Amino acid sequence: MDGCPVGFCLRGKMNLTEKENELFERWESRCRKHGENRFVKDGAVDLDRFEKAPLKLVFVLKEAYTDESFDLREYLREPNLYPTMVRWIEGILALPDLKPWSELDGWLSEVRRDQAVRQIVFMNVKKKWRRPKRELEGDSECDEA
Repeated sequence: MDGCPVGFCLRGKMNLTEKENELFERWESRCRKHGENRFVKDGAVDLDRFEKAPLKLVFVLKEAYTDESFDLREYLREPNLYPTMVRWIEGILALPDLKPWSELDGWLSEVRRDQAVRQIVFMNVKKKWRRPKRELEGDSECDEA
């Protein structure tokens, strides 16, 4: 490459989504070189809403459980978030005020789910799904991406 550690030398002035995409291109390419074709992109679901959120909330997940590559940001732009996580997001983003449970409980509309998810970032520590150890023949270099 250009002599930079993977992911630490990004060109010019880029927004967060552009930086994420450049890193993902590098990492996904590295994974393909090592025979791994499943890669999950993550990050800010809606950059503008995330930047305007009162707190910068990032959910750090261990790994993606999937057999195929996909972009988690795109997936979450549809109302695909667990109701409990929506309540966590609403409660945390209301801080320092405490939101009463009566406001958080109950039926969650698609609008409510959409508003919550667009203010946060999801990040998988591992960008690929890792098969259980009994199925592995050896470690993958892709895990180091």
